[in-house]
Parts: sequence; structure tokens; C-alpha cells
Amino acid sequence: MGSDKAKLRLHSQTLLETQVGLLQSLLPQENVYVSGAYDGFACIPDLITARGPIGGIYSALQKFISESVLMVIVPVDMPHLEVGMISKLLEHAMSKPDFDVYRFDNFEMPLLLRNTSSVYSVVNKLLHSETDESRVSIRSLLRELKVFKAPRDDDSTFQFNNLNTRQDFEKAVANER
Repeated sequence: MGSDKAKLRLHSQTLLETQVGLLQSLLPQENVYVSGAYDGFACIPDLITARGPIGGIYSALQKFISESVLMVIVPVDMPHLEVGMISKLLEHAMSKPDFDVYRFDNFEMPLLLRNTSSVYSVVNKLLHSETDESRVSIRSLLRELKVFKAPRDDDSTFQFNNLNTRQDFEKAVANER
């Protein structure tokens, strides 16, 4: 897109503020972290830069390496996500603990990721052995882990629209008027 999507404003908030607010409505504030470095937010800096979301996931796994936590991973460029969607994933994770990852059918994000040694090993291997940047992706990660695909309502598809391009963002701005 040519600029940091986290700083783009939609609905009188930055995309980052929107997603942090979403997560803070579900989780205690002290458990909400942002990947990267942003003033005013609890951040986890990338230990390995320029590796996209997988680099951020790796850094979060490192930060909580000795803790068995369930990480809620929400991309900054999905501003239409609602609390109910994340809650549904959390319900599946609590009732079906035998999976590494929880996501919605046909969508890679948002996702919940268990912090286990096997997950860490897959992320570490992906980051350190793959030289082709296009293969260091959420899709590649999901192929290696045990994934639960949650069903979703057909009327929820709008929530999964992401703002990948300037045109996507401009359309979202136009729709908010």
C-alpha cells in the first residue's frame, strides 16, 4: 500500500486503535500486545525484521516462551471484525484443545495460536530455513500445524474484508460516510 496501514484512519480511529480496542473488549488490557513498535501501545518488537506476520508471531512466541498461552492474532487491516467473531474462535479453542490453530473456514485470519513447543518449532523452522520470502507466510504455517476450521455464518463475510490496497482503503472510507 506504500504506507503503514496501522496509522491509517477509519471511523475516526487508526486501524491499530480499532484492533487494539477490539482485543481489549475481550481480554485484559495487560494481555494485549502489538507487533512492532508503536508509541502508546504495549509492543513486541520484531526479533527478525522483514518477515511479515510470521516474524511477529515468532517474536510473540519468544516473549512468552515459558508460558502456555493462547495467542489471538488479528491483522490490523481487517477493521470490520467484531467481538463475536473472536469470541466464537475462543469458544472453539476452549472446547477443542487438541488443535494448534483455530481459524474460520476459508479465511487464514484472524486466528488463535497455541504457544507450544511444537508450534514454536514449526515457526522457527519456517523463519530460519526458508529463503524464499513468499513462502514465509501464514498459509505455509497453517499447512504444518493441526488446524481447526470453525464454521461461520454467510452474513459475516464482510467482517473478513481486509484493506490490502489503497483502493480497498478508499472504498472503506467511502462506505463509512
